Amino acid sequence: MQTNNETTPVGGILPTMRAMETGATVSFPLNKMHYVRSLAVQLGTITGRRYTTHIDRTTGVINVTRKM
Repeated sequence: MQTNNETTPVGGILPTMRAMETGATVSFPLNKMHYVRSLAVQLGTITGRRYTTHIDRTTGVINVTRKM
């Protein structure tokens, strides 16, 4: 898993978010925003983890951080 502002890690969005460690941040293309946010909610609910998202319009990415 690639972290710290790497766009579209190899292996896909779902496996990348599942493998995230606490405090890790990954970035995805902004055109995947709806899917990424939906996954963050679903994974958080199922696994008890907490994810936050932040949109960076200047670079065109959505950043996901695992909080716990």
